[in-house]
Amino acid sequence: MLGLVADGDTNLNGAVCKATQMLAAEAARDRAKGDNRLYGIVLLSDGMDTVGEVTATRMFQTCLKSSEGQEGPKIFVISFGE
Repeated sequence: MLGLVADGDTNLNGAVCKATQMLAAEAARDRAKGDNRLYGIVLLSDGMDTVGEVTATRMFQTCLKSSEGQEGPKIFVISFGE
């Protein structure tokens, strides 16, 4: 069983970027097989990006690009902590 413990050292933006990269690869494999799916990320966080190297602005320029007609993963944020 996996235990989740909030103990700092959070790379929030890096985690979101990594998750979007992983989903993009999965989506490419699914499209190659003719599958059409919806993708989502569930983000559990206290919102404290304590060790991240990617700023929020940079994250939207690189990881969460959006343009008209472009669809990407939905992000569901669950906030916990103080």
